Amino acid sequence: MKFRTAVATAVAATAAVLAVGAAPANAATAAKVNPQLSLTASTLNAVDGQTITLTAHLGKTASNRTVSIYRSPAAEAANQLVKAGKVDSSGNLRVSVWMGRNTGFTVKFAGDSGDNAASRSVYVHDAAVIKQSMQKPAYINSGWNYFHSTQPVIEQSQVYPSKAGKTVYFHVQQYYSGAWHNVGLQYSSATLDANSSTWFGWKSIPAGITLRFATTYNGDSLNTGSGYHWVYVKTVK
Repeated sequence: MKFRTAVATAVAATAAVLAVGAAPANAATAAKVNPQLSLTASTLNAVDGQTITLTAHLGKTASNRTVSIYRSPAAEAANQLVKAGKVDSSGNLRVSVWMGRNTGFTVKFAGDSGDNAASRSVYVHDAAVIKQSMQKPAYINSGWNYFHSTQPVIEQSQVYPSKAGKTVYFHVQQYYSGAWHNVGLQYSSATLDANSSTWFGWKSIPAGITLRFATTYNGDSLNTGSGYHWVYVKTVK
């Protein structure tokens, strides 16, 4: 009886040791990894009305191959879904976006059994556009040549998107001695009208003068400022 009891106790003890040793191996789970995720834009400095391309890239994952691209305009708190779908065989998902203001874009990956959720963002600036044109009074000759006249040379500018009531700035340069030189102006700025436009006029330009005009907008919370786009004038006899 004692022998049998001793054997039973030894077997039970051995089983207990095996059970304790096996438990950690059974309970262990593989740690999730951070996936390779990126979002790029065809340009970070767009202009109003330009269409840009966003490219989301997702590296190797356990199973989930879907990403979602959102936009977050400067004036809105909520994200707006731009596109969601599975990436292609190269791991990419592309979408074309029309730009109308400064915008942040974010790509999100929900994760899966082997990968953590992830997100990446990119910010694209959207510049206001100024369309400039020279008016064509009776003294126009051809191209950018104007007859010398006491009538004003008129340059009209319109800003997109509408910035009615905002301020724009005038710039004039004269070409001589092989270079462009700034010309002092009595009025260097103006307020855009209800059509988001304004004009600049200059009287009594002597014959043989070569000038260039530009109107600029300094930007606001929705759009960055415009660049210089010169309009050229040369007065002739």
